[in-house]
Amino acid sequence: MESLRPIHHILLRRGLGLVEVVLAIAITAILLASTTGVLGFFTLHGARLQLNESSRSQGALAMHQMRNELALATSVSALSDRAITFIVPDVDGDTLDDTIEYTWTGSIGDTLTRKLNGVPSSRMLMGVQSFALAFDVDTTTLKTVYVSLDANGSSPDTVVRLDTAMPCLNRPSLGGLALDNVSLHSPP
Repeated sequence: MESLRPIHHILLRRGLGLVEVVLAIAITAILLASTTGVLGFFTLHGARLQLNESSRSQGALAMHQMRNELALATSVSALSDRAITFIVPDVDGDTLDDTIEYTWTGSIGDTLTRKLNGVPSSRMLMGVQSFALAFDVDTTTLKTVYVSLDANGSSPDTVVRLDTAMPCLNRPSLGGLALDNVSLHSPP
C-alpha cells in the first residue's frame, strides 16, 4: 500500500542529507566572506575620499579668506613668489589699518601661514607641497594675484591642487616696490 502514496509525500518526509547541508553552509560562508571583503574595500575607499575632500575644502577655505582680504587691500608692502604682505582697513577692531602677510617657506610639507600685524594668527593650511604667486600689475597698482597651491591629500601619494585668480578690487598701490624678482602674469 505504501507504494500507492503520492510521490510528493515521500519527498516531503525525506530531509536534507549531510552532504547537502555541508554544501549549503560552504556556499553561504563563501558569499559572506566575499560580501565582507567588498564592504571593507568600499568603507576604506569612502574614508579616503572623505579625507581628500576635507583637504580640498581646507585649501578652498584658506584661498577664500585670502581672496576676501586681498579684495580689500589698499596697498602692498612686499611681494615674492611665496609671500605677499598687504595693508587692509581695520579688521581687528583697533580703528587702525592692519597688515596681513601670507607666507610659505618653500619647504615641502610646511604650513601656509597668515600673520596679522606681524603676529602669526593662524596656520592656514598644513602639508603644503607648493605655493606659487604671480601678479598682474600695471605701473603702480596690483590688479590681480594668481595663486597656485598643492597640498597633501588623504594619503602621501594624493595631492590636492587649487588654482585661482584673486582680483584686487581696490587696486592697491605698490608703493615703489621693485618687481625684478617677482613672477608677473600676463592675463589671457
